[in-house]
Amino acid sequence: DVAAADDDDEAWDTASFACATMDDYMAITTRATTGHCLWNAARALCAFLERDAGARAAIDRTGVRALELGSGVGWLAFAVAMNARDAGAVRATETAQGGALTWLELNIERNVERVRLSGGNVEKLGRLSCGEFDWD
Repeated sequence: DVAAADDDDEAWDTASFACATMDDYMAITTRATTGHCLWNAARALCAFLERDAGARAAIDRTGVRALELGSGVGWLAFAVAMNARDAGAVRATETAQGGALTWLELNIERNVERVRLSGGNVEKLGRLSCGEFDWD
């Protein structure tokens, strides 16, 4: 059954991600952004990719590129970059309005550093980048 994960598959590493502080958020952004939230849709998609062998196989293919529109804190893009075995580029995007892109970049930068300091696989995170997405 393609929809069921193999028994020996490990859970995705999502615990190594930590958001910058709310003080950082307030210093960087205006209240016009929702970038401080980890949306339930991101959690649901991550859980689906983690448990569904067919979906996981689709993003684990060599050279596959992932694009997340409206990445907020960057948690989902970070999780995909950390866990997709052979994926190529993973791009997290956010609007520049209200400082949301700056907030995303700060979170990704700090979390890459956390992985580096803990001796984790920073090489996987080399495929992760951030950029502006203009919703207009």
